[in-house]
Amino acid sequence: MSRITERTNVSEIEEVHASLVSLGELSSYHSSKDTLLDVSSYCPENIMSAINAACNNTESVQSNTLCSPNMMRAIFAKSFSPAIKRINTSGLSPLDVKKAALISTINMMDFKVTDKGILNEGIKAVVNAGDAKVLNSEMKSFMGNLEVMHTKVFSSNLAQACAKVSITVGFKQVEVKRVDGNLNVIATNEIGQHINTEISIDGASNIVNARTEIIGMRNGTCDPIIKQFNQQLKRMGIKLGSEKTTSTDGNCQLPYSKVIDQEDNDRRKRQERTRKMNTQKQQRIGGR
Repeated sequence: MSRITERTNVSEIEEVHASLVSLGELSSYHSSKDTLLDVSSYCPENIMSAINAACNNTESVQSNTLCSPNMMRAIFAKSFSPAIKRINTSGLSPLDVKKAALISTINMMDFKVTDKGILNEGIKAVVNAGDAKVLNSEMKSFMGNLEVMHTKVFSSNLAQACAKVSITVGFKQVEVKRVDGNLNVIATNEIGQHINTEISIDGASNIVNARTEIIGMRNGTCDPIIKQFNQQLKRMGIKLGSEKTTSTDGNCQLPYSKVIDQEDNDRRKRQERTRKMNTQKQQRIGGR
């Protein structure tokens, strides 16, 4: 009987720098810190001075560990209000205090950015906002775009990690497909068995979940495979809210696993029909 491991709230993972599978939607990315270097070219001097002062008094975060979108949201929420309090003593207007607090908080963090243009255009819109209503709208739009980019990088790195682990446990043919908004990492071994990992993101909470299912194995042969897969994934720095492995009784649970399993069954039926036709043909030839 096959197994499925369900992982909830994937909160951290180490960056996977080597591209093991093709992810056309993600060719490269950068740290938000790197893209904020040219802010001074369009930011008023008084706001820029407050940003620099705030950044000099706070410790920035940049490492090889990627934090999940919901974790980054929590870090921002925790950091933004203290930034406002620090900058409030700089003599800026309440509107400009908020602008400087946003930019300095982003500069402290390590959001991953796939499009520098979107980031800088968003910051420009924030800086140029003329009243509180416009500023709140531009900040919401900016943070939304930032979260979308970071989420794409985080889920793609998780997919790369799952691809690497799949290869490690002997499933060397790997592809990644986006199906119904979820990333599926499909790995196949030399005898046509599969490991499918589905990476999904809760739209409301930004929590990332990952479920891994073995396809095409029976009689307990999948147990050591799923165990080794889970162990190898943890060695890549993955941190989870919870993890649970259960039996599927041979019935695929993940939507795309069902598609893979059906395709395998259809292929076996075609092969069996072809085998029977060839056997019958050989018998007719031999009976002549």
